[in-house]
Amino acid sequence: MAALLNVYRFGLLCLAMLLLSQCAPPPPDQTLAGTWRLRCFESADGSWMSCEPDHIARPVVIAFDDRGRGGHFDGETVTNYLRGTYRITGPGRVEIRSLDGSLQGEPVWSSQLWEALRTTGGFARSSRTMELRYQQDSLRMIWELQ
Repeated sequence: MAALLNVYRFGLLCLAMLLLSQCAPPPPDQTLAGTWRLRCFESADGSWMSCEPDHIARPVVIAFDDRGRGGHFDGETVTNYLRGTYRITGPGRVEIRSLDGSLQGEPVWSSQLWEALRTTGGFARSSRTMELRYQQDSLRMIWELQ
């Protein structure tokens, strides 16, 4: 009877571990989830950089929501809003599937965002920063977690 009870307890422990592992967030290279503020555009080789101007009317902030496979995003640029969908295609790889929003009177600095998102293909992130790589990974956007 004691042996049967130990087997039962072990089974419950295994089931609990399995369920908890399904609730764990995806690894950083498999999710964009979070609310991010755009800080800079830069070339992958570091030869060019364009960062958020000091006196910007409103920061560029986008909230990404996914479960490690794909999801949607919503955000605001300096003068507009945007939304879209995306899919994680592999570790560190993303495909923007749709992009929509208003596009009126956007300042030169933040107007780069639209084309960058349309050509995004790769990403890397840590706990507080994320880069989205675009134009065949030759350029990147640097984001800070909010």
